Amino acid sequence: MTLVRKLALGVLSVATTASAAMAQTGAATPTTYRGPLSFGGTVAITVDAPSAGKVQVRFDDSPLGLQGTIVGSYTVRHGEYTVRKFSADTAEPPPEALATRLRGVGLRFTRQDERLSGGISGLPNPAVTARNARLAGVVHASAATTLPALASIAGVYTYVRQQSAPAPSVSQSMTAAEPQPAKPGIDSGQFRVDRAGTMWPCQGADCLSPANGAPVHKLEPADQTRWPGAFAITTDGKPGGRLYVAGQPGDHILYVAHRDDGGGGIGGGIGSAVMRTAAQVPSAVPSGRWRCQHPTTRVDAQTGIHAYRGTLQTETLEMSGPSVRNRNLQRPVVWRLDPSRGAMGRESARNPERQSAPEGTAPEAQGLYWVSWTPQRHQAFLPLDANTMTYLLQSTVPASPLDQMGVCHRQQVAATRARRTNAKTGRKASMKADMKTAISAAATGTKWASRQTPAQGKTQ
Repeated sequence: MTLVRKLALGVLSVATTASAAMAQTGAATPTTYRGPLSFGGTVAITVDAPSAGKVQVRFDDSPLGLQGTIVGSYTVRHGEYTVRKFSADTAEPPPEALATRLRGVGLRFTRQDERLSGGISGLPNPAVTARNARLAGVVHASAATTLPALASIAGVYTYVRQQSAPAPSVSQSMTAAEPQPAKPGIDSGQFRVDRAGTMWPCQGADCLSPANGAPVHKLEPADQTRWPGAFAITTDGKPGGRLYVAGQPGDHILYVAHRDDGGGGIGGGIGSAVMRTAAQVPSAVPSGRWRCQHPTTRVDAQTGIHAYRGTLQTETLEMSGPSVRNRNLQRPVVWRLDPSRGAMGRESARNPERQSAPEGTAPEAQGLYWVSWTPQRHQAFLPLDANTMTYLLQSTVPASPLDQMGVCHRQQVAATRARRTNAKTGRKASMKADMKTAISAAATGTKWASRQTPAQGKTQ
């Protein structure tokens, strides 16, 4: 390696280190985000705690038995946080069964205003006796700590939702042959929240009042010392989960952790839902390159029950106008986005709240965009802002592990391409320029030294 090349790399290394230090210093104020995990339960994620460069993950309320707090170290690349090397928090450690199995746990997320979204993987599953049982899921969380007025969040929301059957208690842990309580169910549609905090499923013009027989839920302030900024959901006086608010008046995003152990949940079973004010969802899916991730599962050959593998499937999508291309499929093909497709037909039969439009007709629900990758694989996108989308991945095959909720984040394509292009096309020119500068500087330095030496000798 030439001297010039070494000098250039040294300068670049110093600049990169200084930039990273400045970024970390600017983010040193701890910020806590609270919200649901897609497989059930809630979590509190605090960035830059207990110190800068660290992330605390506290399991607030888990039907699967996750407890305590774990701490990891993060790195940031293009706005995406990657957290590894988790260990038990000394102030609020998790149970030993969890603390001794943290190797392999990973968290990846982005932050947008007061919102956090991403995926967590490799979590030990306390509800399963097998030591290799792991969980993975999507997390959406809000940093809001002030409970908003119910009237301020009134409106019609478009949602996507994932749920599974209620999980047994940890004392009734399942065996390895029974890794999960049920196959995750997914659906989508609309909810209305009125000014008094009553919410119900609806569709288009039918959102003015609850339909006959439709479940009606009530929002009430949750325990603000434990869940600041969150509402409790009840149905007929039975607890059904919590709702977290993000966004701003007129364009709210609601994160719901539902738990229907006693008939009070909004969807049945355990899981989560993400909603956005329907009128604010863009008329087209934002163009660009997106990095998407969702949990992977497997089907038990004997029981047909779905078990989490503990990993996240990552795919890269390129969206442009009415088309989308999946770069990770074996034979990537451009498919047209289909906003006229109704919601999930076979899930509608299982979920009485689901009011889907007939196949091939335009639903009145606003904001969902569909892609049919194959006759058996469908995907619905709900944009949350210019850089974040949530989605549902569905299979029409009865015993398929595909049905999952996922999240997409926009990639900085323009900047990345520009850097690569400049690095490739400008390398030779840059090397020549650096060499010429070095030679010139060396020559100038020699003359300067020869001129100064006598003077220095006289002074001495």
